[in-house]
Amino acid sequence: MRFSAALAIAVATFGLSGCLFGPKMAPPVQTPAKPADVRHSVQFTVEARDPTPEVSRYVQAGDGQQAPRLASKVVININTYVQERIFCIERPNDRRCKAQTADVAAVESSRANAIDPTAFVSDTERQLEKELIKAGFRVINRARLEAKLREMRDSRDDCLGSWGVYISADCINRLPDDIRKLLELYRQERAAGKLSDAEYLAKTEELRQRYRYSSAGKRRDADEMTDVSEVIRAAKDGEVGADYILLINGFSVQPAKRTINLLANPQVREFAQLDAGIDKWVRANQYQECLQSAVGIDASLVHVRTGETVWIGEYKATEDMLTATRDPLRFQIDYHRYVNNEEDVYGWVRQQNTERARIVRANMTQQPQPPAWQWVYEAKLDVVGGRCPTKPETLEPDQLKALTELAAGQLISTIRIQP
Repeated sequence: MRFSAALAIAVATFGLSGCLFGPKMAPPVQTPAKPADVRHSVQFTVEARDPTPEVSRYVQAGDGQQAPRLASKVVININTYVQERIFCIERPNDRRCKAQTADVAAVESSRANAIDPTAFVSDTERQLEKELIKAGFRVINRARLEAKLREMRDSRDDCLGSWGVYISADCINRLPDDIRKLLELYRQERAAGKLSDAEYLAKTEELRQRYRYSSAGKRRDADEMTDVSEVIRAAKDGEVGADYILLINGFSVQPAKRTINLLANPQVREFAQLDAGIDKWVRANQYQECLQSAVGIDASLVHVRTGETVWIGEYKATEDMLTATRDPLRFQIDYHRYVNNEEDVYGWVRQQNTERARIVRANMTQQPQPPAWQWVYEAKLDVVGGRCPTKPETLEPDQLKALTELAAGQLISTIRIQP
């Protein structure tokens, strides 16, 4: 009886000990703290482009002694094609301009709509006149030159009839010396019987054709300001009396690409040192491009008496040169670095804290480690001041005026004038 009771107690004690102690388990894994996000930001200003004309963009003949003198008289000549281009740029909504931008196709198509560029004075021409006056020139109005050109063409048209039968003394007096002398020679040879009537008519017709094609203005509707030789003769006339002609050979309005090197800015270089991710992003995005509006003028100065080109220059004014009237170009870089695998880490902790995993870990000499935090970064560049368009934009009237003023002023400033 005593043995049976003792056995029962032993069995009960063994079962109770198994329930009380159970299998050996490792302690729970503590959830690691998530690293804080890293944020950095910097603003920086891009240095404005220096408006000083590049020396390689202009040239003047001779030394200072050959430069135009102070108070020399100058007249502006803009050929018809360039005037039409300026007309459509300054008046894009005019019914005679087929497009909002005056590219070549638009100007060519506008010819059919009878644009008369000589009937208006462009803002560009007025600005050039202002700058010439500032430089010390006396400016002759272009209307006087055009009037003289028309007079010359009209008088020449009076002489375009047949010269074989009759030619007026007034017409003869207006002929160039070489043609007038030959005409007189043919008359004398005909009178002396050295030339037959048919030979005389053939030779005078040849002279007439030479006279007709001696300059580009064969018709009143031809381009009246394109033939430089004819313009020089008109400017030399006493009624105009110009010493120089400023030939405007080209006028353009088109976007100019500016490439900005971020690492050229000391603030950006310092910013890149804050974090390896910043440095990597800046190097991958080191060069940024802006398409800025620009106005270009191409011109030359011709001495009327000698026909010598004494100065040639070109200048392009871009938006980032207008620091006096525009906000400077400013950028901001925002950087954000953070971990993106917290769910993987938390899931691993939950798995390691299950009963089975704790029993397994209890018999391990080296405990497993949680997954490493995985870092990613984001960065963006924003324009916070000024303008940096990435696509061509329509030039607003105030922008066109400001850029034209800058281009005209800087271009004329390159002409050396002697007192």
